Amino acid sequence: MSYEIGPVELDFLKEAGNIGAGHAATALSKLTGRRMDMSVPSASLIPFEDILLDEEEEAASAVVFKLSGALTGWMIFMLPAAHADRLALQMTGGTHPASVSLMQSAFAEAGNIVCGAYVSAVSDLTGKALSLSPPQQAADMKSALIAEALSAVAPEADAALMIDACLTGDSLSSGMQGSLLIVPEPGSLQQLFPFAGEANE
Repeated sequence: MSYEIGPVELDFLKEAGNIGAGHAATALSKLTGRRMDMSVPSASLIPFEDILLDEEEEAASAVVFKLSGALTGWMIFMLPAAHADRLALQMTGGTHPASVSLMQSAFAEAGNIVCGAYVSAVSDLTGKALSLSPPQQAADMKSALIAEALSAVAPEADAALMIDACLTGDSLSSGMQGSLLIVPEPGSLQQLFPFAGEANE
């Protein structure tokens, strides 16, 4: 890989994820009026080719942001399409799907809450400013969504941060498994973690 980070940095990213997940769950619970929990079981730095090889061909919905500040690049909140619809339904407070535009707006807002909470946690823990662009929503096969995000920084970069996310709640019959994908621009990760190790060329 063009860069690498060690277990300390990965533990930090997971810890930031759990802090952000707690804030996001609180915000989602208040917004929906129903208890929701969110956890981050793992975080890893994965080469692009491994990400694409591991992804199954399934329909997915994503909320995409441009990252700026101490960390630049792209951030994506992604759920399988069926899970995204369930989350949007929770956001609208209905029992039946609302209009397409309302469901899309609700899912985009959920992604905004989740990613915003994560970025705020990273910013608070590092003391460095980070910000997100307004959300953009996309729907496609999961592999296609990821490939498009990765192409924005390739070939200069060749790895991305994959952070698992699990949403549960009283009104959810089963948990929703999604992911946060952070695709940093070249050199950006070292700005966030100045002592992250450089890979041998």
